[in-house]
Amino acid sequence: MGSIWSHGTSIEEVDGPDVSKLDRKIKMIWRQDRIRITKQDNGQVGSNFNGWRKPVSKFARNEGILAENLRENVYIGEYDISDGLWQKSCGVVDEITRFFHVTLKKKTSRYYPCLSFGDFVKQGSSREGLKIGQPDEFDMVLPFTIEGVDLHAVPALDKNGELIPAHMKLQISDYAQIQNVKKGILYQSLRKNGVFETCGSDLFLNAMCFQTRVISSIMETTIAEIQKKIDAKNRNQACSFTLSKTSVFPPTFRFKIKIKSDDDFDELSYGQNLFCQFESRSAAAATPVWNASYKVIEFDIVPGLLLQTDSVPNPDSWWFSMTCNRYAVMKWIHKGRYADDYPEPNLLWRESSCGYEKHIIDASSMNQSDVYILTACRILKAYLDGLGNSSQLCSLLTSYHIKNIAIHCILLQLHASGVRVALGYLIAFLEIGLKMEFLPHYFYGNPYISSMFPTLSANANQRRLNLFRNIPHDHFAQAILSLRRMKADLYGLFTECSYLGNHQSIDSFRKLCTLYDEDTSGRCLLM
Repeated sequence: MGSIWSHGTSIEEVDGPDVSKLDRKIKMIWRQDRIRITKQDNGQVGSNFNGWRKPVSKFARNEGILAENLRENVYIGEYDISDGLWQKSCGVVDEITRFFHVTLKKKTSRYYPCLSFGDFVKQGSSREGLKIGQPDEFDMVLPFTIEGVDLHAVPALDKNGELIPAHMKLQISDYAQIQNVKKGILYQSLRKNGVFETCGSDLFLNAMCFQTRVISSIMETTIAEIQKKIDAKNRNQACSFTLSKTSVFPPTFRFKIKIKSDDDFDELSYGQNLFCQFESRSAAAATPVWNASYKVIEFDIVPGLLLQTDSVPNPDSWWFSMTCNRYAVMKWIHKGRYADDYPEPNLLWRESSCGYEKHIIDASSMNQSDVYILTACRILKAYLDGLGNSSQLCSLLTSYHIKNIAIHCILLQLHASGVRVALGYLIAFLEIGLKMEFLPHYFYGNPYISSMFPTLSANANQRRLNLFRNIPHDHFAQAILSLRRMKADLYGLFTECSYLGNHQSIDSFRKLCTLYDEDTSGRCLLM
């Protein structure tokens, strides 16, 4: 379910970057008294749907009391989002990011004429229907290309000569293109910023220079241009919003929208009441972003180079397949304890599997058992969010870890008769991962991904990627104690492991978390 104010509007249809027009749109969205709720189209899957999806929430018929008890839990509380608040937040993000994109392309063409950006591709929990609590975070990939340059991925190796899962270097191999990049005036600005790096006779794209010098510069000039327009408007009439860049976590650039409140924002009292409930659940709650004076929404932008477009099964058709895109995102290694493990840390890019995550989760919305798993995923995220930083479990886990576990449950084709059982599976898998100090990424070295994507059968032979690889060993013991506390807090609200079925599938997941695989004669598969 996307924005009802901007549905079907392309970048080209915007009447230029006019802050006054944008301000009027934002005010109209926030002050809309009656929200026209659009029915969610579950038939739109993966790359066929580039909107924000209303969070999934479905319990079995006999789980009405369970749903109430979960919301009454001191740490979980109300994790759903009202339709009105959801639509308004999506509408604001769509309008402001569209304006941002127009300005960004204008600045890019002036300073980096060989660099081209495509339309934003939505991803993350707000795109996948897994958002909890507040509609205050939205994620997007910003596709880019370099004109006249064909970049292709080559394997990245660690200091021992082993392949690094999910990582690569981007190489220009065509001789004519190499000469053009080295001498052509079109690429002068990129050359000056060290984007092209020669290693022997090969030419690569330097991820660190591309991010810290080029993309950062583009983001800064884009924000400065927008701020100049906002300042000009403020001289005549106060603008209803501000926009700022808050932080950079490679490969992510984070921006903050702050919307000023007034007496007309009664519809958003839901958001204020929701935060008050959350604050009462935990003294360690996060800083409020919804209060009487302003509302804050953040959006993250991840620049990505389109690596390849895969053909994947279409759940709506026996005859026609559909596409799924893979992107390369900047993931150079900072100087420190990990940089020494890689011979060329500044050249590293990471493969983004977000296209497959969207496809898996969207297709799962058509399967009742999988919907229970996705609902349980949101509940587990809400519990950990309610704990705040008071638990080692929360400091160790991210929402991506929980989503990854849910995807494992889906790929293993676990049958969950309701949310209680689904939550039991998630907790059981989490406990296995913590005890093994290993959480396998669903995409790499996983033979069960071929159950949904037959063309990925070769993935079973890849080196596995441990999502817990950077967590110190001594943190796990405390995290396991925190897990025991969680099981006590949620006693009666999930099915204990000993009462779960699908023991063979649970054992299959445990095998993915082991250090060695029998078929490899002891060769270590882990990163």
